[in-house]
Amino acid sequence: MFSSKLSTQLFLLCISSTLIFGESLFNRATPNWIGVFDATNGCDQTICCCPTGTINLSPVQTTKLRVQANFDGTCPQKPLFVDSTVDMPTTFTTIISFLQEPVTVRLSDDSQRITFVNAIAPICNGDAIRKNGARLSTEINSIFFVVLTALLTLKQFVF
Repeated sequence: MFSSKLSTQLFLLCISSTLIFGESLFNRATPNWIGVFDATNGCDQTICCCPTGTINLSPVQTTKLRVQANFDGTCPQKPLFVDSTVDMPTTFTTIISFLQEPVTVRLSDDSQRITFVNAIAPICNGDAIRKNGARLSTEINSIFFVVLTALLTLKQFVF
């Protein structure tokens, strides 16, 4: 039979090991829309108006997201620069209107990639990769939890 102290240490060790290997016991990551992304070449500029270069997504207070992006290709004007504010998405998917067409914008589960899906013209789909390698708050919290658990376990052995 395990002692209470040993059982607690084993439980904390299991949680720490799980978090170290990137799995969360509690819940799925929350979306992190804020950041700087680089558009890839997935969109066909010969027939579409495509995002190019850097896409900046920044908070405006807590409920709005400022979108700043350049577009090129068959846009109504060249170059086309968009500087717009939309409601801050609370999930990994949102729908926006771009040039009078609905575009589904999906953020990957790790918040590193944004995918633009145009259901009317799929050839105009594209994506962007997070430029600034900023850690997500969930990763920071997981690292903090592991360090805290290790310190608590060490304290039990020292004192």
